Amino acid sequence: SGDVTSPAPIVPPPDEGSWAYLVHWTRRQSGPWPDQDEEAYLHELFFDFCRADRSALAALTRIVTMERILATRRLIRGAFDVVCFGQRCLGDLAQRRVFRKHHQRWDFELYGLCIDRQWLVDRNTRPVIYGDDITWERISPEERPFFQLRATRPSPTRARIDWSDEQEWRHRGDLDLHRLSDSLGLIFVPTDHAAREIARVSRWPVTVINEETAEGTTRSR
Repeated sequence: SGDVTSPAPIVPPPDEGSWAYLVHWTRRQSGPWPDQDEEAYLHELFFDFCRADRSALAALTRIVTMERILATRRLIRGAFDVVCFGQRCLGDLAQRRVFRKHHQRWDFELYGLCIDRQWLVDRNTRPVIYGDDITWERISPEERPFFQLRATRPSPTRARIDWSDEQEWRHRGDLDLHRLSDSLGLIFVPTDHAAREIARVSRWPVTVINEETAEGTTRSR
């Protein structure tokens, strides 16, 4: 995994007029990786500081070299382990980034990978079911990992919640990428430097996407 003989090609952003991907974004990690225990993390922190990097680029590099996306249950109702994707084009999502003051971070960073939608559908990746508490009670146990709360009217106990614009999809459990061919995946990063860095370990092509690129891409459609 991640054993490449030559750097992956750095390519232009894909044509968004015929968008056929789902997008998984990475972000910086606080503390251990999802599959790492606290002791191993502390050992890295004190004795192998280079490996303790938890930046968004480090997280993406880990996915590329492992050829696996680890599932998480964070903010998932019912605590199901899932891998999340968005259906929107890279340019659309890059322009929709919001800095969340209460978290002191962007809601997502411009690092991640695009995977062919049909390849994911063939592996039981499904669109999210947006609904309210009544929807949650009505759907079957098999559907609940794909549920996302949508509360369009605020109440005394809950603020308005509506993430449906993200057009989220989910895959249950870790996603193995070993059988994802080079032509069905695309790595994206926000700078030329990051592109050169990750191209060294990736077998999927790499593209650079940032707010300026996204704005131009959107205008060209």
